[in-house]
Amino acid sequence: MNDSYKEAKRHLYQSQSLKTEYEQKPTIYKKENILCEKIMSTEVNGATRILHEILFEINNKASFEQFKSYAQQLCVLIERSVIQFYEGYFKLKDIENVINEIDRIADLKELQFYLEEIVSDLILSIKEQKQGQHNRMIEQVKVYLNENYMDYGISLDQTADYIGVSSFYLSRSFKKQEGISFKEYLTKIRMDKAIYYLEQKKKNIQEVALEVGFVDPNYFSKAFRKFYGVSPREYTQKLNLN
Repeated sequence: MNDSYKEAKRHLYQSQSLKTEYEQKPTIYKKENILCEKIMSTEVNGATRILHEILFEINNKASFEQFKSYAQQLCVLIERSVIQFYEGYFKLKDIENVINEIDRIADLKELQFYLEEIVSDLILSIKEQKQGQHNRMIEQVKVYLNENYMDYGISLDQTADYIGVSSFYLSRSFKKQEGISFKEYLTKIRMDKAIYYLEQKKKNIQEVALEVGFVDPNYFSKAFRKFYGVSPREYTQKLNLN
């Protein structure tokens, strides 16, 4: 591990008595916490605004070398906070390279721009990964429903428990991505399967109802009519005429 990285880590964890005056100010600590929260919630504008406030305050009280040292400490703090929050899944590009790059920079504006870039890139990485996880979750739900639509006990709550998320989160996420509700999607699967079984002409309406997750044939008929505009019996009669 290089000396610059070790130095930044040492500064981050050293006792209060060894910290410089600008590091001791409570407002800086509060803003650092807010910055980390904005990053973890992927609020790029909010994170950039807080970063500007922090850097402005530090710049007014520190030499450029002190400013660089603080920038290194801040990057270590951000990485540590994000790693803890996401259990190691996200981190800065390469913290040692970041520390070395800060050492190399000789211009204040360039350093400020570099720190903004670090924060923006990290937020983008988190967003992309979270979206990927979100998409995989929805696909997992769709596969689960297609494999278990015949289970009359299947529900939003039961599916959310299976996936490992809250029913509220699943309901909102599913509607946002698919454009229809969880219940509407399940109903569509069941109605599509009902049409398939009816067209096979191997099962009566009550048997078809059971096959697609309806214990009550009357309720199945009402759901079928609501979905297709005709009852299952009327649909089968049209099939027979053809």
